[in-house]
Amino acid sequence: MQRHSTVHKATRPNFNESFFISHDRGSDHPDVVAGTPLRGRNQWPDGHERMRVAMVAYFKTLEGLGERLLPVLARALAMPADYFGAFFRNEAHINLRFLHYPPQDTDDEEQFVQGPHTDNSFVTMLAREDVPGLAVRLPSGEWLAPPVIPGTFSGQPRQHHEAVVERPLPVDAARRAERFGKDRYSIAFSTARTSTPSSSAPRRA
Repeated sequence: MQRHSTVHKATRPNFNESFFISHDRGSDHPDVVAGTPLRGRNQWPDGHERMRVAMVAYFKTLEGLGERLLPVLARALAMPADYFGAFFRNEAHINLRFLHYPPQDTDDEEQFVQGPHTDNSFVTMLAREDVPGLAVRLPSGEWLAPPVIPGTFSGQPRQHHEAVVERPLPVDAARRAERFGKDRYSIAFSTARTSTPSSSAPRRA
């Protein structure tokens, strides 16, 4: 059951399945040895090494894209280009989620494949296929299904962005996944500031 949404009180479990990975740390990684929360090892199924290689390669590619976006986002907010960098050193908190939304045969208005929510991250980049389903809530309260543009990601800043910038976003970034009559797949890459930020991270007065 989705219990921590600030925009919707769930009465049904979400109807989806997913596989999460983060940084592929070895058993000797200092955070693994120390048992640091949220800094452990990925759990890989046996006999799927090709899957592991492909997923880690995609993770590293999106990690690099996220790092290249940091100065762009800073300049868009009239901040120095290097403002965000210190918050994301030493392995930023990243989740890569491979999602499957099965088709649903129900008229239950409270049954979502993914209920209304906001992402607990700095920014999320979503790779989608051409099956519709994602909806974004506008400031008016209306839900809009953004178009799928081939070769692009759907992206949005969220809660950790507000915390780092220390001011609210000018838009409502709530999302939900709508029901559709066939299987739908997506890959969500979410990055947030490092659990223990660099001592050189800037502080706003």
